[in-house]
Amino acid sequence: MKIIVFEDSRYNDFYPFTMTRPVWDLRCGLFTIWQRYCLLYSSDAFFFYTRHYLHDTAAHNYHELVINSPAAIAKSETVVFINARIIFPELSHINNNTVYYHNDIPVLAKLTDVAIPQFATTEDVQIFLQDFPHQHEYSGLCISSIWELVSKNKEIIKHDFAYVKGNQTTKYDVTTIGDSSQLIIEDGVTIEPYVVVDCTEGPVYIKKGCCIKALSRIEGPCAIDEHTTLLQAKVREGCSIGPWCRIGGEIEESIFSGYDNKYHEGFIGHSYIGEWVNLGALTTNSDLKNNYTTVMINRGDEKIDTGLLKVGCFIGDFTMTGIGTLINTGSTMGPCCMIVQSSGLTPKFIPPFCWYIDGKLVDLPSMNRLLETCKTMMSRRNKDFAIYHQMLLEKVYEQTKLFRKGIGRWSAPK
Repeated sequence: MKIIVFEDSRYNDFYPFTMTRPVWDLRCGLFTIWQRYCLLYSSDAFFFYTRHYLHDTAAHNYHELVINSPAAIAKSETVVFINARIIFPELSHINNNTVYYHNDIPVLAKLTDVAIPQFATTEDVQIFLQDFPHQHEYSGLCISSIWELVSKNKEIIKHDFAYVKGNQTTKYDVTTIGDSSQLIIEDGVTIEPYVVVDCTEGPVYIKKGCCIKALSRIEGPCAIDEHTTLLQAKVREGCSIGPWCRIGGEIEESIFSGYDNKYHEGFIGHSYIGEWVNLGALTTNSDLKNNYTTVMINRGDEKIDTGLLKVGCFIGDFTMTGIGTLINTGSTMGPCCMIVQSSGLTPKFIPPFCWYIDGKLVDLPSMNRLLETCKTMMSRRNKDFAIYHQMLLEKVYEQTKLFRKGIGRWSAPK
């Protein structure tokens, strides 16, 4: 069996993160989506498809994956197609030669004895599936937005934990509340005295190389990836923290993609944070409106009712906030933004590559200065800022010029 993983044309459902990465590279639970597929499903080969402009960076970051490569597939082979917005594809319950849909989007198919063309990009995959005649509605979990991914993360962590529960765990001198079998700590983790892990509401998984400083508290369900440091942190339920993060203060039901710095006091709740984000001391977001009504999200001039009472913020890659930044409920910040506040709340929408300074939104002053900052930021985690990263950011900057036209209309925190 071969598995083809693709993203559909509505990747902006996961804005701003899918501007700089494929949908299948989003983090939730204990893994990224592509890591989970490779763990759960045995296959002769995986083929991953994404938009053309993301190919070079994705191939550089994940050289072990076959990305946008035309696949030679014999007609007699069984081929499974998975749309990356499905977290746990239910492969055992699908019919042969049938395409399953969710909200008019093809999301899953298993084709046998069918001629499969050689796809060049993810658009080719979607077009092929849309032309296939046998169609049914998919009944499993299919994520429709980035805030839904955050809201489902607690359950995704629990689901993932069931697959890794047999992993060997090293015994550490740590105070555990609840069922200790719900705690897995890999080898090579440093845990200082006076750390509390609460497994009452769900499991906790801490991967190798992490450092948990004294007086930290971790509540399950929670997943902490490799080489992350917690400094007197209060990590409440529903958090997934990617590799090489530094986390302090309080976080709740939030996803940190990786290589993020939130080392100081401040609160981040019901939020999704991209990679290489630096949150200045006391940066805090609101995740609940005072009138207890559902949270609206601004995506440019588009306003979307999330239907949820608790929604925090969504911060794109390489964005930085200054000290004391106060982020409004349901705010979205694109990649490569700089937030320097004097008082009050941030605007609910900050376009990509914008600065918010002295209460006003302005276009990026200098691309060269931004690229040097990104290079410095990555070098502090012993990572190279490659030409592929530079070309990607330059491409996204060009793609988002319309967002920055008339940016003054978004300056007020509406």
